[in-house]
Amino acid sequence: MGNETNNAVSAKILLAAEERFRHYGYRKTTMAEIASDANMSAANLYRYYASKEDIGAACVLNCFLKLENKLREVVNLKNLTATEKLQAFVIAKFEHSHNEVNNNPNINELAEMLVMERTELLIARKKGIHALLAEILAEGNRSGEFDIHDVILTAESINNATVAFHFPMFMNMYPKQKFIELANNVVNLFVHGLLPK
Repeated sequence: MGNETNNAVSAKILLAAEERFRHYGYRKTTMAEIASDANMSAANLYRYYASKEDIGAACVLNCFLKLENKLREVVNLKNLTATEKLQAFVIAKFEHSHNEVNNNPNINELAEMLVMERTELLIARKKGIHALLAEILAEGNRSGEFDIHDVILTAESINNATVAFHFPMFMNMYPKQKFIELANNVVNLFVHGLLPK
């Protein structure tokens, strides 16, 4: 391990921790188990992370980054209008959340718990999503599709208005296809309000 960089060791720790959190849950996981899975001593693990909560927070940030990367792919699509990107963005966010709730319940539980205790995690997630939404809205302004005075405020408003489509507690309210239909309807309402007068 002597030749590994700090970043590489941290990445190995987070990979081991996420796998254990995914299978056994955050509460049932110990620092000693994470250290063992990462092929290091517990004492060495503490050189990189002061607590299990710090490791959990880093794992949650990684999960948020994965979501941002998926949403970035939507923003970068060349064959869609800004309106179509906005719709695809909300659906992609819903699909990701739906998948996490159903396939990674322990990781989802970890994220829900830590964002309540560490508001900086929620702020980081919202900041990333708002920035990506703002890019779509600014593109719509440039193309003449939209007429938005404040793209940042509008991005935040859209994110808040579509929270039901990416918040875990709402995931079982409707069948998946119904959620997608509702998401499309909400985006259509927004787009109508964003059109040049």
